[in-house]
Amino acid sequence: VYYEIDGITGRVDFVGKEKMLHLLTRYPALKEAYIEENSESAEVTGNYLRQLIALEK
Repeated sequence: VYYEIDGITGRVDFVGKEKMLHLLTRYPALKEAYIEENSESAEVTGNYLRQLIALEK
């Protein structure tokens, strides 16, 4: 399971499908691939988060 922690407010939010779709907005092909996965498992979420990190570098 993945969580997003706001360093300023200390707020902790679950990184689920809705959050992932928001994060993937700038990458339509990656977003579509995520939608096709149809899974919120930690393995799938982690895979797409790692891809996002690589793209943002």
